[in-house]
Amino acid sequence: MATGVGSAIALGSTLVSLIGSGAAAIGSAGANKRYDRYLEGRLSDLNNWYNTEYNTPYLDTTSGRAALSSLRTYYGDAMKKVGQNSAITGASDEAKVATGDKVQRGLSDSVMRLAGYGTQYRDAIRREYMGQKMGLENLMQDNLARKSQNWNNLMSNAMNVGIGSSELFGNENPSGALRKKPSQGIIDAYKNRGIF
Repeated sequence: MATGVGSAIALGSTLVSLIGSGAAAIGSAGANKRYDRYLEGRLSDLNNWYNTEYNTPYLDTTSGRAALSSLRTYYGDAMKKVGQNSAITGASDEAKVATGDKVQRGLSDSVMRLAGYGTQYRDAIRREYMGQKMGLENLMQDNLARKSQNWNNLMSNAMNVGIGSSELFGNENPSGALRKKPSQGIIDAYKNRGIF
């Protein structure tokens, strides 16, 4: 009889634990779904940002336009100085053209170098995107691991209820057939609610 009382207490304790785990699983499932939606939204935002930034020519970016504007101002001022210096020194038309051509080539080379920064810009965008995407994917994996751990905890508690009831009531019915574990009905109920 003492064994029966001890088993009943153990079964009761395990049942309370199972009910607590079930309630926690319900709350956790809702929180996990909200967190999944949040992470999916962040990933979608990141993909949109990447597609926009990666496909924007560098000279069309704010920094590219600012650099191009500075170059135009610098070389525009240089062309004015060529004209002023040529008038002061009385340079020939050929000398003016040669000096102006030299300034124009400098501008052209600078613009080409600036356009070449597009490759570096795209590489930087790609690296940043991959780093952030990896971080989001790690968060998704962590959330999946937490879901798995919640399932394992609930299953462990359900098995303990089954073992406890088996010890308390025996595992066979009068006809000799094995009884259905009481925990199976609980597990089925949670599956139907979408918790697992």
